[in-house]
Amino acid sequence: MAYILFDPATDKALALYHGDWATAQPAGDCLALWCTDDANVNDHEHWAAVAADPEQHGPPLEVLREMKRQEAIRQANRLGAVLTAKYSDIEEKSRQEQEVDALALTANPAAPAEFLRGLAAVRGVDVHDLATRVLRNVAEIAQVTPYILGQQQRFEDLIAVAQTKEELEAIEIVFTLPDPPEKSQDAGHAAGEEDTEPEEGS
Repeated sequence: MAYILFDPATDKALALYHGDWATAQPAGDCLALWCTDDANVNDHEHWAAVAADPEQHGPPLEVLREMKRQEAIRQANRLGAVLTAKYSDIEEKSRQEQEVDALALTANPAAPAEFLRGLAAVRGVDVHDLATRVLRNVAEIAQVTPYILGQQQRFEDLIAVAQTKEELEAIEIVFTLPDPPEKSQDAGHAAGEEDTEPEEGS
């Protein structure tokens, strides 16, 4: 996306920016006017006309459609970030490996499960207790993820079939989530963070 930074006080275009036009926040009284990537910033007369009637010279429907879709994706990403905020990056990256080992130990207590056994040994906790906690936390995230992803894709479906600017504007991007599940006192994190209470747990 691109936009022109326009100063109404001087009726002049100041600069051409490439970024997210939908969230552009110009300083002072300046305006952010949508434009194509190759717009001529020196055509001050044209940009004065655009600034006088920005609705008439706004983005075409396909651009508005993509902007709306990106809004849905941003909100989904924010919710996803909140969902996993209690985990470090390395915990997130090891989540699948932990889950695989935890499932293997559940099916066979003697399973090698080298990653989870190593993690339990370093922490000084029982590996089977750790496996139970890993699966509990994986299940909690799995319970919420379909709500976020399903709503995001539903918004994208509505956006895809909208035929006018008004129809796009009528699509309100608001996500809802289920009530959080009650956690037992010994619930920990899937990748080894400390619990609120000072006890061992994953």
